[in-house]
Amino acid sequence: MDNFEKLYNKGNLKIVYLGGSITEGAGASDKSRRWSTQVTAYLNSLPLGNTVFTEINQGIGGTESTYGLLRLNRDVCAYEPDIVFIDFSLNDEGLSEKLSAVMYEGIIRKLMSLPKIPYIICIGVVANRNKRTRACVHKKIAAHYGIEFIDVQEGMDAFMGEANIGVNTERDSLYRPDNVHPVEKGYDFYTKYILQHLSGESFRKPSAEPLDNDFCNFSGKFINAKELTSVGDWTPYGSDGSWNEKNLGRGGCGLMSADKNASLSFKFKGTAFMLCYRLGTNFGKIAFELDGKEDIYDLYYETDNQPVTGISRFDLEDAEHVISVRPLGEKNEKSTACDVKIDFVVVPE
Repeated sequence: MDNFEKLYNKGNLKIVYLGGSITEGAGASDKSRRWSTQVTAYLNSLPLGNTVFTEINQGIGGTESTYGLLRLNRDVCAYEPDIVFIDFSLNDEGLSEKLSAVMYEGIIRKLMSLPKIPYIICIGVVANRNKRTRACVHKKIAAHYGIEFIDVQEGMDAFMGEANIGVNTERDSLYRPDNVHPVEKGYDFYTKYILQHLSGESFRKPSAEPLDNDFCNFSGKFINAKELTSVGDWTPYGSDGSWNEKNLGRGGCGLMSADKNASLSFKFKGTAFMLCYRLGTNFGKIAFELDGKEDIYDLYYETDNQPVTGISRFDLEDAEHVISVRPLGEKNEKSTACDVKIDFVVVPE
């Protein structure tokens, strides 16, 4: 059993997989082929008495540790997990090392505050390129807390050679044309490498004083666009329900408009916020205003109705703030329309 005795006769153990699109399984033809499901199946194949592992996959494509922390209560803690796998090393490339560190540590500290502290295992995922991810930052945090970090980029470089698109064709074959999301062969590599490093000793509970006293320790409250103060012509889309009960996804609900005289606004108190909307080939531009300062954002992207965690700030004064968003009635030169879809706002609870 390779020292898995600590998991013997534990009944139902819930495993939450928290991360981005590669944890979600983007690119796999079937959910059974994603690495999280294969790892869970392997654990269930071990002779561990009455222990049964239940997978709860909470990967969301295109999201960083910022959103991971904000949704932690809803998507992880609410399930009272026994084991949590964390993946944000690739998507955190867009964050500064400092912001990535305080968010990632915030996730671990939040899990440590639960009545039942789960085992935590950290995963570093990899795109088909040489650029280093935030794995170096996250690995340092994991080491500080005495928990496992399995770096798939390190493994892929060692076993497949460094990325060189069009030259290292064996490595190219693990990926979809976007060179980010694996195909089944790529997910099999992920699974094999993770299992090579997974043993009973991998299942550890974090224990240490904070590495950085600035770690973020808040969780998020989700406010549907329908609950914001609206002016002008807005059309509801999607099913009814609260985003507090829904994951970020194409099937979610919100408000849509192309009316340049329309606006949505919201007042809140706290040090952070996140505005979530859609990108796509038929979307236009918005003016976003925070406390009187306005910026323009282009929502055109070569995709279809893609939900994103679009605008966020985590360094606000602990005071009252006002945010507002309005369609400009303008579009990117490639856009087919100038629609705007707003899903929700997240603010600290």
